[in-house]
Order: sequence, then C-alpha cells, then structure tokens
Amino acid sequence: MISRHLMWANWCKEVCIVQIRCFADNLEKRILPTFESVSEEGNRIAEEAWKRFNESAGPDSDMESGAEWASNQGFTHYRNLEDLQQGLLNFSAAFCYHLFEQQLLFFHRKELLKPQEENNKTLFKPNVIIKKFKEHGIAIKDFRSWLTIDELRQVANVVKHADGDAAERVKKLRPEMFTRPHMRDDEVLGEWFVSNPLPVYQPLFGEDFYVTIEDIRAYVMAVTDFWTELADILEQQQ
Repeated sequence: MISRHLMWANWCKEVCIVQIRCFADNLEKRILPTFESVSEEGNRIAEEAWKRFNESAGPDSDMESGAEWASNQGFTHYRNLEDLQQGLLNFSAAFCYHLFEQQLLFFHRKELLKPQEENNKTLFKPNVIIKKFKEHGIAIKDFRSWLTIDELRQVANVVKHADGDAAERVKKLRPEMFTRPHMRDDEVLGEWFVSNPLPVYQPLFGEDFYVTIEDIRAYVMAVTDFWTELADILEQQQ
C-alpha cells in the first residue's frame, strides 16, 4: 500500500496533470501560432532582397539572376522557419515524455524507495520503477495509457538520437512518421515513403521525422490518463 495515498492522489491531479496541460496549452496557444505568418515573412524577405539588388544594380546587371537570388532569399527564410516549426513539434514529443519520466521518477524516489535508497541511481531504471509499483499492488504496465506512453518513449529517443534502435522500432510501429505530413495522403509518394523510410539525421530541426500536433495531443492525453488512473487507484486505497 502507498503511504500518504490521498496526498499522492492529489499530487497526481494538481501537479502532474496541471504541468502537462500547461505545456500542451501553451504549445498550441502561444508557441505554434508564432509560425502562422512564415509565408508572409518569406515574401517580405524576397521583396527586401529584390529592392536591395535594384538599388545596387548597374546597367550591366543581370536582372533575371537578381530576381532569382531575391526569390531564393525568401524561400530559404520560409523553409528554415517551416523546418524549425516541425523541429519544435518533434522536440515537444521528447519534452512530453521526459516531463512524464521526471514526474514518475519523483514519485518513485519519494514514495516507493526507502529514504536511504532515494539517491541510488542504480534504482532509477524503468524496470525497477515498474517492479516497485507492482510490490505495492499497482501494475502500471496494465494501465490503458501504457502502450501509448511506451510509443512516446520510442519517439522521444528518435528525436534525441536520430537513427538507431528506437528509429527502427518506430518505423515498424508508426512508419508514416518518417514522411512529411502533406505527402501522406498521396497514394504513390505516401506509400513509397512508408515502404522505403529514409535515414534520420536531424529530427531536432524538422528533418526526416515528423511528429504532428495530433500526435502531441494523443501523447498528452495518454500522460493525463496515466496520472488520472493512478490517482483513482490511490484514492480507493484504505
């Protein structure tokens, strides 16, 4: 049995769930909206570059090359911001998982471990946490949210490490994540990329791996469900 079970149930609801919802709300309401004007920004950059070219152009200047240069300036700006936006979505998946992981570890160290074990880093491993919960009669791997949280863990590892074991697992579990979202509905290209996933090099700048806002919402819901289910169990203890 968990000691101070009602205190911990309240902590699940008033700290863990509040934190994850704060993250999710501000991602959608504050951070992502700053990218809504990237197309207009790209056009403005191109126009300013074209203006600068015309101001310095001489009678023998190649106007066609100048126009192409100015257009490329705008497109590069737009593409960098587009990639940055995707990178932030990818990073948000890693943030979501590691926030959950730190919350879980806090509970583990403060409640499941003995005071003399609290700073023993060998006891911080996921399999130890699962075992300690089970010793208290709580099978967190049976929680309805666990499979989605485990997927989130693999996704977070892809975001951090690019290609590797986690990427291979996610390619089997969610192959569409390795295709740009706007290409997934294309029957030919979408199917080709799913069948032939490309190497993953820089997911933190939005390349090669593509978490969507719908994915983030699902992961936030899974973490919220986990803490809600744990709180319910703790409240029922006598």
